[in-house]
Amino acid sequence: MEYDNYWIPYGVMSAVFFSNVKGHQHWFSDMVAGAIVGTLIGRSVVRSSWKARGILDRTKPKKITLSYTPQFSPEFTGLRIVGTF
Repeated sequence: MEYDNYWIPYGVMSAVFFSNVKGHQHWFSDMVAGAIVGTLIGRSVVRSSWKARGILDRTKPKKITLSYTPQFSPEFTGLRIVGTF
């Protein structure tokens, strides 16, 4: 987002991703979860930097919505969180 080039960071990330899965160092689901968490953290850091420098366009409304639903069944109890953005 900062350099307006997605090919380099995502290309490197893909190479590391497939080498770790092929080397049996991580499960596929672990790598996907890590990629999602890393992307969300990276986006929030960049947006925070833009906001501090006055670059962030404040005219656009925030389009992130979260909904929470408790889930109960005989097998498990949990909380379902669904986010749309």
